[in-house]
Amino acid sequence: MCDVTLVTDGVKITPSGWEHTGGLTGEFLVALTDIAQVSTNDDPTALVHGLKAGVGLPKTKIGTWHHDGVEDYFCVHHDGPAIVLDLVPGRTYARVVVTVEDPAGLAAKIQAEIAQVS
Repeated sequence: MCDVTLVTDGVKITPSGWEHTGGLTGEFLVALTDIAQVSTNDDPTALVHGLKAGVGLPKTKIGTWHHDGVEDYFCVHHDGPAIVLDLVPGRTYARVVVTVEDPAGLAAKIQAEIAQVS
């Protein structure tokens, strides 16, 4: 499972070794100011659509999906639950979706940090 860490200036996404290789994406940071909305999803594989660059097995989606002129990053295992970060236009990804153990708790922490920088 990708590691999602709230750091001072954003949310750090760290794929494990095989997720990095299979998803063709290394560690990256989503700045708090780039997050338009934070939500959770109990069935994140339903959010996947478009052409993939990465692993797309049943119930496992890791990598970038291209659609409608944008890209979404998924690191989803076994249907969730997941945190969903919708980003402001013009960023590398339009949406970042990652399976985490406590998406509601993490979403609340991210929302609180966003409120402090706004």
